[in-house]
Amino acid sequence: MMSIARGFHSLIYAVVLFLGLNISGGDLGSAYAQTWQNVPAQSGSAGTWQALSCNTTSNLTWQPLGCNPVTYSCPTGYTLSGQTCSITVFSAAISVYGCSSGVLSGTSCIASSTVAATLGYSCGSGYTLSGSSCTKSTTTAATANYYCPSGGSLGGTTCTVSGSYGASIASYYCPSGGSLGGAWCNTSWSYGASGAASGCSAGLFTGGRCRFGPSPQSAYNSQFCPNQTVTGGPGGLYPTYYYYCPTYITYSYSCPSGGSLSGATCYVSSGYGASIASYYCPSGGSLSGSTCFTSSSYGASVGSYSCGSGTLSGSSCITTTTVPATPIYSCLSGVLSGSTCAVSTTTVAGITGYYCNTGALSGSQCSTTVTIPATAN
Repeated sequence: MMSIARGFHSLIYAVVLFLGLNISGGDLGSAYAQTWQNVPAQSGSAGTWQALSCNTTSNLTWQPLGCNPVTYSCPTGYTLSGQTCSITVFSAAISVYGCSSGVLSGTSCIASSTVAATLGYSCGSGYTLSGSSCTKSTTTAATANYYCPSGGSLGGTTCTVSGSYGASIASYYCPSGGSLGGAWCNTSWSYGASGAASGCSAGLFTGGRCRFGPSPQSAYNSQFCPNQTVTGGPGGLYPTYYYYCPTYITYSYSCPSGGSLSGATCYVSSGYGASIASYYCPSGGSLSGSTCFTSSSYGASVGSYSCGSGTLSGSSCITTTTVPATPIYSCLSGVLSGSTCAVSTTTVAGITGYYCNTGALSGSQCSTTVTIPATAN
């Protein structure tokens, strides 16, 4: 019976350990537990358990029909009350927060306000900010105005000088025939000169003939004068003859139509001015008829510069462009919304009270009493 009671006490002890309570040591109480005895079987029947009341508090020793003394204990921190152990557990109470202004969020108070945003300006790339405007200067090359210091005709950046001179004659020709000689056409022709017998190179010139003789040997003499013309002379034993030989006749010639006499031929030399066949330009140029036209060029000089728009500066034109700057709003603190800043201020909320989900509120703590059975020893 004592082992059963101690087993029950051990079970309670295990429950206390399971609850995490320390039961080493503790207050001890004295009491008498109700014990059981095994009544022997009567008349062959099985034995039964019978409860015996123990109403005495005196120390007893084990008696077959008596009671044993029992003591109880509690874990550290618990208070023994009879056969029960109890402990009061304190935990922090739940704080209740409040805000004098603003909206409560957790343990903070958030107050919102609106202030004007800071206005600034910005410009696009290449522009310079000036107040609320953006300016940009653009430099372009000015237009050069050219002139021809040495005369001539201006064309773009080139001066062209034109001139002319008489062309030189390159060749002649004879339109009416003839032999060209320099700038002269020679026309030569000939004709037979007019001739008249004027003497004899041998013999006697008479009657326009050359007479030889008289001679009786006309036959002999004839050999000296082929084609002789023989005429008879006086008769007699030895007749004489005269013979005429035209071979020895000399003539006197003349050119009745002018010209130069050469033998029996008259040579007439005449001519006329040759016509110009072509010209050339000895000093260069372009030939047109009998005139040579020349053309030369040189780089024109810059006389001045000008600008279609903008301001002239040296050889450049400076154009200034002004456009409105882009407004930019910003906030030193807060969130930008259009042209205003929404500022949110966070402060620690104040504790206005406490409450407990379980247990009893005690100041800023919650108290809970935990009760467990005492341990029987």
